[in-house]
Amino acid sequence: KTGFRNRVGLMVDTSNATELHASRAVGTIYQLMHADRASRFDAPPPPSALLRQAMQEGLVPLTADAATKSRRELFVGNTPANTTERGLADHLNAALRAAGFCTAPGAPVISCRVSAAYAFVELRSVQETDNCLSLTGLPFLGGALKIGRPTKYDGPRTVASSWARVAQTIDAASLDAATRSQLQVGGADLGAAAAQASREVLIDNVPAGTTEASLRAFLGLALRQAGGAAAAGEPLASLHLSGRHAFVGARSDAEALALLACAGICYRGTRLRVKRPSK
Repeated sequence: KTGFRNRVGLMVDTSNATELHASRAVGTIYQLMHADRASRFDAPPPPSALLRQAMQEGLVPLTADAATKSRRELFVGNTPANTTERGLADHLNAALRAAGFCTAPGAPVISCRVSAAYAFVELRSVQETDNCLSLTGLPFLGGALKIGRPTKYDGPRTVASSWARVAQTIDAASLDAATRSQLQVGGADLGAAAAQASREVLIDNVPAGTTEASLRAFLGLALRQAGGAAAAGEPLASLHLSGRHAFVGARSDAEALALLACAGICYRGTRLRVKRPSK
């Protein structure tokens, strides 16, 4: 097998161009890291650690692991009719950058398939996919995206937040011009998101097997029967179920307070814990 030993002592097969490129980048990083150090007999850092650093610094492309593909795919519902694959991917990437959810330079969303009123997106890492779940409710072209796991997903449950809560932690002034511009093009107003957060309620202890539709119907009926609905129509603007938790967005501040007053209400034999979400 032809090859050479690189600067970090890793034997590299020269027949593989990708491996050769990665090895050279690793060696370059090691040389830069230790340029100001005197010659010693200490051992160099492990090649795997240097390669990981090279990926994080953008010197080596961050590639997705095919074995984790099922954990890196998400369902995006409530997409407007004029949604394009490029437009949706760019908007999600901008929101991930703004929220500090990226684990490396570059675009986390690596593929996007748009259908009639929904889309499927694939991200490059499991961590960024888990983070992307907390963008549910992200405004996009006049609608609010609903982000969740595909029905075929059988991995571990992830407790996620929502865009309304995440937006409160974003310093708009610190965002680069490209990210700000993309969010504005998609209709993600950070100021409006802060106002929406005052209408969010967290519900814990949701019984297993509960669906979003059934919980929404139950809570809406409870509010109307208690006189907590401020007007005719649906008092809940959004509801996102995540395991035993549900993030509910009320239509108004008054209806959010009325929903908080429902703490301890019995649903399917279980008393629901209703409170404000923590930031």
